[in-house]
Amino acid sequence: MRIAACAFLLPLAVAASCSSTATKPEPITLPDSGRTYFPGDQWRTLAPRGAGFDENRLSTLRSDMARGKYGTLHGVLIVRYGFLVFEQYENWSRDQLHTMQSVTKSVTSLLFGIANTSHPTELDLDRPVLDIFTRYSSIANVDDRKRALTLRNLITMRTSMDFWEQPYPGSPLDQLNQSTGDWVKFVLDRSMTGTPGTDWAYNSGAAILMGGVLREVNGENVDVFAQRELFTPIGIHSVSWARSQFDGLPHCGGGLGLRAVDLARIGYLVLRHGARGNAQVVPSEWVDA
Repeated sequence: MRIAACAFLLPLAVAASCSSTATKPEPITLPDSGRTYFPGDQWRTLAPRGAGFDENRLSTLRSDMARGKYGTLHGVLIVRYGFLVFEQYENWSRDQLHTMQSVTKSVTSLLFGIANTSHPTELDLDRPVLDIFTRYSSIANVDDRKRALTLRNLITMRTSMDFWEQPYPGSPLDQLNQSTGDWVKFVLDRSMTGTPGTDWAYNSGAAILMGGVLREVNGENVDVFAQRELFTPIGIHSVSWARSQFDGLPHCGGGLGLRAVDLARIGYLVLRHGARGNAQVVPSEWVDA
């Protein structure tokens, strides 16, 4: 799968664009620190200088993007103190949905944290994965190691499953993405290579399987849950999902599409420990964990 070419910078990652002069910058006084603000239909804006940025350097950034210095970079946004101070697209536009690729996995984690508040027992991190998928009459390659596989192992990618992605052609992920069959069963059937919880290895199948877990526990598809519990509460209304041809399961490993300005809402929410004003959209404990 192609790497996403959409980037966004948030308050904790903007130092490179600030003035590098030896003189001490003037204190920044803004009407709102950003701690209580969350964007409505549109982000509030501010001239870069007002947020403490060197406008000459941002002008250079615009020029560098336009001439392709950073390769196929489609969009850059900078948000500071809740103000959108920089926004530029190349061969893209604000309203175009962009593939999030593996950023989708981070959204899947947020959805798990939300669902856990309503289903703390069913979604206990130490619950065995096989206990959730009892509707399958048989699962391949079941042994003590697979019986020990937990939700915690899935979400931390310490699965020790026979699932790899590089080289991509012919890999399990390639097979899954091309499959017209049951994605959940495909991942569950993979053999084990070791004891879960020991070694970390990148595994998009784990995130896809987590989408199946959320569907089993919530009784509805992930996209429906995500729109109601996460996207709508923070003002995201334009979303796309790649889906399984078999049963419409959203691809929770890399199938989400968002506008860049809405991806920034996700990052902004996480910086505020899951809170939108007085509303706790994602449990702060989950974000911290």
